[in-house]
Amino acid sequence: MDRRNFRVIWTRLVGVWILLLVLAVGAGRVLAHGEATLTVSPAVVAPGAEITVTGEGVEAGEKFTITVEGLNFKTTLGTVTVGDGEEFHQNFVVPAAAPPSTYQVRATSAEGEVITAELTVETDAAASVTAASAKPSAELMQLERPRSARQWGIIIVGLVVSAALGLWLVQSVT
Repeated sequence: MDRRNFRVIWTRLVGVWILLLVLAVGAGRVLAHGEATLTVSPAVVAPGAEITVTGEGVEAGEKFTITVEGLNFKTTLGTVTVGDGEEFHQNFVVPAAAPPSTYQVRATSAEGEVITAELTVETDAAASVTAASAKPSAELMQLERPRSARQWGIIIVGLVVSAALGLWLVQSVT
């Protein structure tokens, strides 16, 4: 293979990857007022306590399902609809059956948008400790990172295009 053929092939390959990168980055949801955020207060509670879940920077009229998820416990707290102010505030009760642990509070929209916040459930005596005095931990935490159908589609298209381009490059060199 001479240098000219290699340069042409390399240029095409880089062009395809740049196109795929632009498509993948552009496929994300763009928010007009910045990134959506979710907060939970208080951040440290006892089982059966009430929490306030607040979402900001979300679209007016959008519906979210609020769940609490940990390694060994998962439950749906309820749903909330965003008001005209592009935010929501909703009170929920942490189930009394929730074992002491650190959880992810997830707000999932019908379109698949997910925003999360952390919640710590402790025993009654330990729950009196404020979130400000909580210490960081070296304990590993598994997080679910589900992909939407759109993301899987982009991944599959990328793999198919890569395979096809690879086969084409092999055929054109020989």
